[in-house]
Amino acid sequence: MSYQLAKTGIIRLSDGALIPEQPLNRDWQQYLGWRENGNTPLPADGPSLSEAKAKSEAEVNQKIEQAKIQAGIAVGLPGMVAQYASNAFYVERWITGGRPAEPDPADYPTAEAERQGFSPALSLAQMLGLWEAMWAQMNAANAGIMLARRRALEGIKSASDQAGADAALAALQSDLMALRR
Repeated sequence: MSYQLAKTGIIRLSDGALIPEQPLNRDWQQYLGWRENGNTPLPADGPSLSEAKAKSEAEVNQKIEQAKIQAGIAVGLPGMVAQYASNAFYVERWITGGRPAEPDPADYPTAEAERQGFSPALSLAQMLGLWEAMWAQMNAANAGIMLARRRALEGIKSASDQAGADAALAALQSDLMALRR
């Protein structure tokens, strides 16, 4: 007779019975006697393929979020549009009203714009043109990141074993590294 470890209890291989770890259970006592005779149960089965794929998919999403943060794309499209409109409002107010000596916290987008090299001497149209170029770069980076995500998730979905899912994760890492160059 032989046994295999399970998540809870032990499996008797002769009939596939799941034996719970209960001291008064006759089958459990028989298993303990088998162990005392120097026998060792087989290790528990690893996670199922669907569990492994779900874990890999979660890892893909985590890596994608990290890549977005590194690329400066930490907000979704609605947030990007709102930020763009907010920046345009503050830039216009800054240019027409003159740059304050001490910007208050409400003027943070203005101070941040200057930190990034935008000058108050630029016209509003020039400033918005620069922001538009910045958004275009962010959108291009986002498109590359999301393409890498789609490829990785398709690779995981079509994987027939854990090695296939691992290969899809490795390809994602390679794709993300290529985007950073």
